[in-house]
Amino acid sequence: MGDSEYVLALASADRLLQAWHTQDSETGIALLTERAKKKASANGVEAFFGAPGALGYEIVHGRRLRSGVYEFPVVLLSARAGSGEIHRRFSSIVVARTSNNDWAVDKLP
Repeated sequence: MGDSEYVLALASADRLLQAWHTQDSETGIALLTERAKKKASANGVEAFFGAPGALGYEIVHGRRLRSGVYEFPVVLLSARAGSGEIHRRFSSIVVARTSNNDWAVDKLP
């Protein structure tokens, strides 16, 4: 695994989750591959970035799936409406190197 590739993929995952945390759908959508946009649908992408109660996130050590593709387990922390209780959602985010040598999120959590 190339350390520089891992760091670039991790930075892209972090930027996407920061956009989720701040409900910045414009930035978040710009970080998605076309495939991820199609798979999630416009409504699904907007719902992900517009979800109320986003408190924070954790990214766990990722792994290389294949050349130019990394997966990072994540935990999304959000407040449940009305109860004040914290909800943890366990998922993963997949980041891939694009044809123009950038890094983009290929699978939303």
